[in-house]
Amino acid sequence: MSYRQMDKFNLLSKWKSLLFLLGLFQSLHAQSILQYRPVLLIVQHKESNRPEELAIRSFWRDTHQMYLIVQPDSLYTHEDLATDYTSKPTDWNYLRMHWSSKPYIKALSESLQNDSRLQNAGLIHLRDPEPGISLTIDLCPSKLSLDKRVFNALCQSITPYCLTVPVALSISGQWLLSHKDDLSWLKSLAVQKELNIIWINHTMHHHWNPNLPLYENFLLEQGTDLITEVLGNEELLLEHGLLPSCFFRFPGLVSDKSIIEQIANWGLISIGSDAWLSKGQKPKDSGSIVLVHANGHDLIGINAFLRLLQNEKEKLKSGQWRLIDLREEIQKE
Repeated sequence: MSYRQMDKFNLLSKWKSLLFLLGLFQSLHAQSILQYRPVLLIVQHKESNRPEELAIRSFWRDTHQMYLIVQPDSLYTHEDLATDYTSKPTDWNYLRMHWSSKPYIKALSESLQNDSRLQNAGLIHLRDPEPGISLTIDLCPSKLSLDKRVFNALCQSITPYCLTVPVALSISGQWLLSHKDDLSWLKSLAVQKELNIIWINHTMHHHWNPNLPLYENFLLEQGTDLITEVLGNEELLLEHGLLPSCFFRFPGLVSDKSIIEQIANWGLISIGSDAWLSKGQKPKDSGSIVLVHANGHDLIGINAFLRLLQNEKEKLKSGQWRLIDLREEIQKE
């Protein structure tokens, strides 16, 4: 049973017809996600020597049961056939006790250390001794087109000096559904390896009421269905060929203790920011998690980031400044 409303199936049928006419069988195959649910299983591949991993979701894609799996040492995720793995149920108490040295478990625990904050809970800074930032770009619901300037600047300014250009995109379901062409363009940058995109869950609807205080707003608004907002958005990402990461960003960076604990219980590491550029916050010399919006509503933040790129141009050329991959930096920590 899907977490989202039944009208998606009408849209799904239209897409299937179009994809059939275009002969895109693989894309058609990617549309059918059923019985999406959280699990917590220690899994091991039957035919490889890979170390144990953690399955955090189970679902069916057409007639195949699949797992969404986190590699606890690298924090990378992958989707794989459940039948290719042996599995055993576990719980967070066991993992905190026996996997305490794993970067994934450490990061989950650290993301809860400031869980009582109303705004900007979770990881807000990386302990990186080398100069550089981790760039996170939010795609909140918007009627405006994608602001491509930031992505073009990344490709033009950083690609010549780096093998990969890591960028974390916090994507909301409502943005995805109303910006199919923009999404295809972003996916093409990933396929062409111009950008190394980490897809972060930013909820399905990203509810926001300008008339409500923060403590009653965003995910804290009365009547919010957290399952739909979080798990339903992951399901949507998978349906559109995007691999959900093990990270989560709260809309407005607003949360409370109970919600952030539930997010962690679903195996997601909450990511805040210590450099929300449109609010005038400045990145620190190393390890800052920078936040901008590319949904057309953040001219201040995007312009500030473009100036930052220009200012760091010479350091970038000499390798004295870089963009940081969230996963790899947490792994080193």
